Amino acid sequence: DWLIPGMCAFLCSQIALIIRHSRNLHATWYEALAALTCYAIAGCLFAYYVLPGLPPELLLPVGVYALVLTTGLWMGVGTLWRNFYPKSIAAFIALGVICFFMTDLYVILNYKASSSTQHSVPIEFRGTFFGFLIWMFYIPTQVLLASSGYRLRFLRSVFPVIPRMQKDAGERFHSRFTR
Repeated sequence: DWLIPGMCAFLCSQIALIIRHSRNLHATWYEALAALTCYAIAGCLFAYYVLPGLPPELLLPVGVYALVLTTGLWMGVGTLWRNFYPKSIAAFIALGVICFFMTDLYVILNYKASSSTQHSVPIEFRGTFFGFLIWMFYIPTQVLLASSGYRLRFLRSVFPVIPRMQKDAGERFHSRFTR
């Protein structure tokens, strides 16, 4: 069973992303509201979809991973207003962590569906369906988060459809030193 080792590997990547995306984090009411919203949404999804039928031995590791994953969601979406990254890059990051969150939700739902015997839907279909959803969100996760590490000038030369957004302090700083 590769669930726990896989969770440990992805936990390390989540922690690295949290560190990367928490730049310019300050204790404000806006951050508190964002954190509360992310944890409330994740808590409802966890309580409704993940907890029922979860084996007791997986409760602690899945719970810890869910907390770290939710913190990653908060930090990633928070790049939109923290003004450390240019707005276009912050949008890549926010969409990437949302896709990452959805991927991990489908991974645990796939695990639960494949180990449950209380379904009228054949296991082959359940595995294929969740497998499709996992990859549908995981590929954009990787593309968006990997692309968020490049300079906007390069990204726009490769993908001319990336919109020009209002320059923030981070983009002015980068453009001043990358000419």
